Amino acid sequence: MSASQVNQRTSPATEAIVVKHHLRSLLALSLVSRLLICVLIVSSTALLTVFDASPRLVLDDTFSAWTTSLLRWDAFHFAHVADEGRMYEYEWAFFPGVPLIMRWSGSALSILGLSAPGWPALLRGGALAAVFFDSTCILYQLSLHHLRSPSAAFLAAALSLLSSSAATLRGMLACVRAQWLLASLCFAAASTFRSNGILLCGFIVWGMLVVPFLSARKDLLSVKRLSCCVALVALPLIPFVFHNFQAYLLFCSAGGARPEWCENRMGPSIYSYVQLKYWNVGFLRYWTIPNIPHFLLALPVFLNVYIFCVFYLSHLAQVVPQLFRQSRASDLASDSLFLNASVLPHVLHGLALALILTFNAHVQIGLRVLPSLPVTYWAAARLLIERPRWGKANNVQTTVDSGSSTPPARDVDAKHGQAPRPNTLRRGLSARQVQMIAIAGTIGTGLFLGTGRSLAQGGPASMLICYAIVGLIVYVTLLLLGEMATQYPVAGSFNAYATRFFSPSYGFALSWNYWFNDAVSVASDLTAAQLVLQFWTTWHPWVASVLIWLFLVSVNASHVKAYGELEYWLSFLKVVTVIAFIIVGVLVNVGVNTSHTYIGFHNWSIPGAPFVGGFGGFAKVFVTASFAYGGTESLGITAGETRNPSRNMPRVVKFVFWRILIFYVLSILLIGLNVPWNYPNLSDKTTTTSPFTIVFQLAGSTVAASFMNTVILTSVLSAGNHALFAGTRVLYGLSVVQPRRHAPSIFSKTTSAGVPIFALLATSSVSVLCFASSYVGSGELWGWLQNIVGVSNQIAWLSIGLASWRFRKAWIKQGRPIEELKFCARWTWPWGPYFVMFTVSALILIQGWTSVFPKFSPVDFISFYIEVPIMIVMYAAWLFVRRAVTSKANVVTPASPPSDSAASSRANSESALLTGARKRKANVRAAFDIVDLSTVDLYEDEYREIEEDVVEDEQRN
Repeated sequence: MSASQVNQRTSPATEAIVVKHHLRSLLALSLVSRLLICVLIVSSTALLTVFDASPRLVLDDTFSAWTTSLLRWDAFHFAHVADEGRMYEYEWAFFPGVPLIMRWSGSALSILGLSAPGWPALLRGGALAAVFFDSTCILYQLSLHHLRSPSAAFLAAALSLLSSSAATLRGMLACVRAQWLLASLCFAAASTFRSNGILLCGFIVWGMLVVPFLSARKDLLSVKRLSCCVALVALPLIPFVFHNFQAYLLFCSAGGARPEWCENRMGPSIYSYVQLKYWNVGFLRYWTIPNIPHFLLALPVFLNVYIFCVFYLSHLAQVVPQLFRQSRASDLASDSLFLNASVLPHVLHGLALALILTFNAHVQIGLRVLPSLPVTYWAAARLLIERPRWGKANNVQTTVDSGSSTPPARDVDAKHGQAPRPNTLRRGLSARQVQMIAIAGTIGTGLFLGTGRSLAQGGPASMLICYAIVGLIVYVTLLLLGEMATQYPVAGSFNAYATRFFSPSYGFALSWNYWFNDAVSVASDLTAAQLVLQFWTTWHPWVASVLIWLFLVSVNASHVKAYGELEYWLSFLKVVTVIAFIIVGVLVNVGVNTSHTYIGFHNWSIPGAPFVGGFGGFAKVFVTASFAYGGTESLGITAGETRNPSRNMPRVVKFVFWRILIFYVLSILLIGLNVPWNYPNLSDKTTTTSPFTIVFQLAGSTVAASFMNTVILTSVLSAGNHALFAGTRVLYGLSVVQPRRHAPSIFSKTTSAGVPIFALLATSSVSVLCFASSYVGSGELWGWLQNIVGVSNQIAWLSIGLASWRFRKAWIKQGRPIEELKFCARWTWPWGPYFVMFTVSALILIQGWTSVFPKFSPVDFISFYIEVPIMIVMYAAWLFVRRAVTSKANVVTPASPPSDSAASSRANSESALLTGARKRKANVRAAFDIVDLSTVDLYEDEYREIEEDVVEDEQRN
C-alpha cells in the first residue's frame, strides 16, 4: 500500500459508508482480541506456575483460574486500596481512578449476586470494566481527523485493538472538535488514573490560544477566552493536587515527626516522594547494567515513537506554512499523510513524554504510557504505509487468483545470467542439500528426546504402534503435498495451496498457525538444549539457549546457501549417528551390555508394559509422535528456493518412506527393547533423558554416551535451524499474498542475499518462551510446547489433505488429464486425501483422552486443544474482515461501462441458469469464503522448466 493509494479521496457519502464499515470491523476485531487475551490469561495461569505470591496471600484454592489470573502486580495494590484504603505509604503512588472503578463495579456484581463480595468481586469488576472501556473506535475517529484518510485511520486503530486510555483519547477528540469543556472533563478523568494526565492540558492551550495566535485570528484572543482557558486547564490539575493535599493532611498536619517530603520547598508532593523511594523513578536512576535487558525489551516501542517524531520535526518546514496559512492550497499538499499541522501537538506531547520516560522512569511505566498515545500507532502505521528505506518492500510479482498463492521464486542467481529481483527469495538450495534435508533435516528433539517421553507415558508397544501409524499418515501426506509442490513450487507451500484451492480465510488462519508452529518449535528446541545440557551440568542452562539462538539467527541472516550447507552437514551427522545407534542397539539387545545378558523382549513383560496407562497412555503418544514427525511437511516450503523443483521435489518425497522406516520405526523398536519404560529420570517435570544416550550407557561406554549427547545437542541445533528457516519463509509468504496481504509488507523486505530479514527477526523473537523454564521446569515446559507443536503439525497435515482433495477435484473438473501432473502418486488416487483427513481428525480428537478421563486436567486439555479454537477464531475474524473490505470495495468501485446488447443478453441468460441448488451452493461458498473450483486458475504459478534445468537433467542422464 502506497501513500498515494491511501490518500485517494472519495465522495462524502461514500466516505461515510466506508467509515461505518471501518467502525464495525474495529469493534469486531476489538472483541476478538479481548477474547484471545482472556484465553491467554486463563491458559497461562493454568499452564504456568505463579511468579509472585499475590494469589496465595488473599485467595484460597477454591477460586477459579480466571479469578486468580487477575491478581497480578499492580492489580494487587489497586484491589487492596479499593478494599481497605491506603494503609501503607507506598500505596500513595496509585491514583484513585482504578480503585474507585473496581469498588463500584465490584459492588454492582455483589448486589446482582454474580460474585462473592471482597477481593473476587473487586477483581472481576475491574476486569469487566477494562473490557468495556474500549478506545479503538475513538482512536479511529481521532486518526481520521488528523490523517484525513479512512484507510490510514483504520490501520492505526487496528494496530491498537487493546484498551488504552479512553478518557485521554476522548479528550483529544473533543479538542479537535472545539468542545473545550468536554475535553477538560475527560482530561480530569484521565488525571485520576495517571499523573501524566496533567500534561494533557497542553492540548487545550494549543487549541484555544496557540492556533488562533499563529493563524492571526486576533478576534479569538479575548480576555474572556483567556479566562476560560485558564479555568479549563486548572480542572485537570485538581485530581493531582487533591491527591497530594489528602496526603499532606494525613502525614504533615498531624503531630509527631514529619516526613522529609513535607519540607520540600518546591511543594510537598507525596507522589514524587514514593515514586523516588519505592519505584526507582528519578533522573537516570534506572540506568544500570542489570536493567539493560529491560531497555532492550522496550526498545521497539520507544524507537517507534522517536523515529516518527524525528521524521515529523525534520519536515517542519512543510508544516509551519499550514499553521500560518500563508501558502496556497496547492503548496500545502504533502507527500506524507502524517505531515499535517494538526499532528504537531501530538508530536510535541509524545516526544516530551518519551524523553521523560526514557531518562526519569523505568521501562515498565513507559510500556504502559506510550501505548495510550495516538502518536505511537500513527508511527507504526507510517512504517507500514510509507515504508522508509530500511523497511521498504518493493512491488513483488504475485498472483491475483483468489489470493491463493505467493510468487514463485524463479532462478535469480546472477551467475546464471539473470539479475536478482528485489525482495524475492533465491533458488540457492542444490539437489544435494535438498535430498539430505529430506532425509534427516527434521530429525531432532522429537526422535532423540521425545521418544523418552513417549516410552514413559505409553510403553514400548504403544510407542511402536503410534509412531508407525503416524509415519504412514505422514508418508501419504507428503505424497499429496509432493503433487502440488512440484506443480506449483511457490513460497508458503501448503498454506498457499489451502488458500488457493479451499478458502482464503482458512488459508489465512492456517498460515499464521503454521508460522506460530515453527516459531514455537524454535523455542522448544532451545528448551530441549537445556535438557540435553543437564547430562553434564545444571549451571545456568539458559546461557546455552542464548548462544544457540544467536548462532541460528546469524546463519539464517546470511545467504540461503549458508542454511543449506549447515543443514547438510548436521543432517549428515544425524544420519551417521542413527545408523551407529541402530548397530549399537542391536548389540546391546543380544548381550553386549554392562550386565552381559540377553535382553530380547524382556522390557515388554515388566510390570506395566507393554501398554503403559492403558488406552489413555496409548492415545497420548500420538501427539508426541506428531511432534517427532513435525517438519516433514515443510519440505514443500523449500520448493520456493529449490533449483529444478520438477526433478528434485519428487525425489525428496520418495526419500521420506525410507527415512520413516529406518530412522523412526527401527530406532523406536530398539528403544522399546533396550530401555525400560520406568527408567529413572526418563521423563519428569524437571528433566528428560534421551533413550539414545541411555543405550550407549548400557553398552558400557561413558565416553560414547557423552559423544551421543553431543550429537543430540547438534540435532537440536539442526532442528532449530530448520524450524527458523521454515517459519521465516512462511511469514514472508504471508506478506506477499495478493490481492490482500496476510501480514505487514515489512516482512517481505529481503536483504541483497534474498533473506527476509524482518520475517527472520519476528520468527526468532518467539524463542523467548524458552526462558519460562526458570518458572515451570525445563521438562514440563518442553512437554507443553511439544503438545502445542504436535497438534499444530496435525492441523497442517489435515490441511494438506484438504487442499489435495480440492486440488484433485479442480484438476478433474476442469478437464485436465492426470498425465500433465509433473509428479503423481497414482496409488493414492482417489482415497489419499480422504484417508489423511479422517485419520488426522481422529488423532486430534482422541489424543487428549487422559486430559478428560478419568479426571479432567485443565493444563493438559489446553495444551492438547488450544490450537483448535484459535484456528476457528482466526478463520472467522479474517472472514469478517474480508466481507467488510469487500463491501467497501463494492461501494467505491465505479460502475463498469455498459456492454453491447448481445453480451448483456448472454450474461442475463447465464445468470438466469444459476437457480435452485446451484444458487444455494454458490451462496454457501460465498458465506464461508470457499473457492469455486470451476474458476480457479490451474495454470497460474505452474512451473516452467528453464534452460538451466534442462542442462542439469542432461548432465544427470
